[in-house]
Amino acid sequence: MWTVCNLGEWYDKGMTLPQILLADPDFLFWAVEKGAFRGRQADEAKELDRKARRIKIPKPDPENWEIQYWFADIELQASLLRQRGRAIDKEAM
Repeated sequence: MWTVCNLGEWYDKGMTLPQILLADPDFLFWAVEKGAFRGRQADEAKELDRKARRIKIPKPDPENWEIQYWFADIELQASLLRQRGRAIDKEAM
């Protein structure tokens, strides 16, 4: 069972760290980095921080991924390459 967080803006809200992670992940990451949690709650926060930062979303066919960049009304399309050292294949702007 998770402990209730009574820190900062979450004081007296009755929410656990997993609930806060879903509602405000930046707060949890910041608080862990600053060492704001103590005791058991510090252990819980570190575990959630570690797991949340390592989520990998599986995607099919990574060889054909594309990414679009928008800069001041200029569209730039680039295909991601799998070769190390050449992250982006720059096409026409």
